[in-house]
Amino acid sequence: MHPDMSKQYIARHDKAMRTVIQAFTKGQCGSHDLIADVGKTEGLKDIGVHSKRVPAFVLPDRCLQARGLDPTVERGFLQGPGGAADTQSKMGPDMMIVEMTTAEQQQYLRHDDTSGSRLTPLTPLMPNGNPRRIKIVEGGYCSDTRYEEKLQEKGAQHKALEEALKDYGYNVTTLPIIIGQSGSQYHYI
Repeated sequence: MHPDMSKQYIARHDKAMRTVIQAFTKGQCGSHDLIADVGKTEGLKDIGVHSKRVPAFVLPDRCLQARGLDPTVERGFLQGPGGAADTQSKMGPDMMIVEMTTAEQQQYLRHDDTSGSRLTPLTPLMPNGNPRRIKIVEGGYCSDTRYEEKLQEKGAQHKALEEALKDYGYNVTTLPIIIGQSGSQYHYI
């Protein structure tokens, strides 16, 4: 694929996912922590995104280390042996919504530590005793005849992250959003 075409595909994807993020922030999930890797960091805060990578206060380093992973590499602070694309696919979902109370938002989202490493980790349980909910949203385009294949690909893209979050005790749901080549949206949305 020509590099210019690749950049255009990425720009189209990021624009679509920013639209999804704006829709989520206007709903009942808008008050939760939003993590998103959809383009350049500039402008993400304007649409309610707090970080491009999963911060340590959401998923402590010890959870990654227990799975044999290097937190510095996985969080994208250093380029891993697989390169930037490998690192991005592990800890940079298109969007991740972390359920938080208002008090937790004030404690965790009003700080300068973008890695979250100096903050006490969130507990996997909400104050009411229910498991904290996290939604991982991954978007993708496909030809109109490759829907099932793309759905499986996007559903599995962040499996290691999903499993690490579940091991910590979160209630995790992965939601792939697939858009057909000509803009078709499928019935599962």
